[in-house]
Amino acid sequence: MKKSINNALSEEEQELVLQGLLSRKIWRFYELLAKWAPIPLMLGHWYGVWDYGRYPRPTVLNTADNGNCIIWIYFLAYVYMPICMIPVSFFFRYCWIFRIPFFYFFGINAIRLYYQHWLITPEQLEMHHVFIIFTLILYAYGFIKIAITRSKCRIPDVSEWRMRIFGRRRENSTEESSVLDGKKTSL
Repeated sequence: MKKSINNALSEEEQELVLQGLLSRKIWRFYELLAKWAPIPLMLGHWYGVWDYGRYPRPTVLNTADNGNCIIWIYFLAYVYMPICMIPVSFFFRYCWIFRIPFFYFFGINAIRLYYQHWLITPEQLEMHHVFIIFTLILYAYGFIKIAITRSKCRIPDVSEWRMRIFGRRRENSTEESSVLDGKKTSL
């Protein structure tokens, strides 16, 4: 552990600092990716629905030849990503506005399961439009609520929830002890 003349930290300490900075950058990138990556996917789906509705045509993909590729892309975009990103959104304490794309993807999956077809069909088109309008209404409501209340978009921690539910903290209460406190009482 030799200390250099120009730096007060040893080489090992400098490496630890750089590793800490790198891990923070990785977490920051992961947080940004979890927050913003679903939105381009959702917008891309909106464009696909709009394009299909404007120029209705049969599906040009041959699912007999390309079925595995279609299933893989579908699984990544509409199953894996929402299932992996929802726990991340709870870990980073995102507010409900950043969770709207996940509900959108689950809704799209429900539509496709109901109509029993992997790709968009003319029968699904109206339901997709209704779901897109519902999603836009959720976004409008969320942003108007934030603008009116002038609050930050975040989920409060557990102590804030406890304060909202019980009105005060347990430590400050002047209530008598009860059976739930672990003390034996006689009837």
